[in-house]
Amino acid sequence: MLAPRASRLALFASLIALPAVLIAQTDRWEREAEAALHRAGPLLAGQRFHFTSDARYGMLSTDESEQLTIPMAAGRSYAIVGVCDADCGNLDLVLSRSSRQEVASDHGDGNVPIVKVTTELAGTYGLKVIMTACRLGPCRYGIAVYSRPISGSPSP
Repeated sequence: MLAPRASRLALFASLIALPAVLIAQTDRWEREAEAALHRAGPLLAGQRFHFTSDARYGMLSTDESEQLTIPMAAGRSYAIVGVCDADCGNLDLVLSRSSRQEVASDHGDGNVPIVKVTTELAGTYGLKVIMTACRLGPCRYGIAVYSRPISGSPSP
């Protein structure tokens, strides 16, 4: 009788430890996406873009998407960059106005899409993040928004 009880205790202990292992792995993947966003920042800074809002992170599996909202001011140029973890094969971005009219998109191959747009109208824009290829799902992604004034326009 002692052996089955010891086996049950070992099984119970391993089940308790499992969530901690999964959380540690999730954190690693989010750190990969965060590091990729940090590498993209200097490239955009060289084009006079400045980070304008908090980075956003999420998880998607292949062929899944998520809709985010991005507030934008009139008369500014924006660059929205997306990145994902090492298990990601392809990430796409589609920017639209509230009326669902597509403004800009990046459907290219790769896992670092960049959407650039100059806004004439202020408002809330929709950003659809599409995970078109994830080798080991779900994949972590990160989104950062950068902006700059249009030449001759005052900075906010």
